[in-house]
Amino acid sequence: MDRISCLAYLLFQSEDENIKNAAIKMVCGDLTLKEARTDDSLLPYLETAELAWKKKAFQQEEVCRFVEEFLYVS
Repeated sequence: MDRISCLAYLLFQSEDENIKNAAIKMVCGDLTLKEARTDDSLLPYLETAELAWKKKAFQQEEVCRFVEEFLYVS
């Protein structure tokens, strides 16, 4: 699974609806990683997600389900 999809999945695990919406935008391609890093409200969540991504703290199957569910949502 690609990095953006994994990061979006990890962000989607947040309780914050704004973070969840950003995750959906990322997986759909409406929000780039570069743009996400400039959002001060999203940055702490993104940094945490990147640490989890490096540690492989997710299940590939769950990421696939997330992408399938939200890829074509716009």
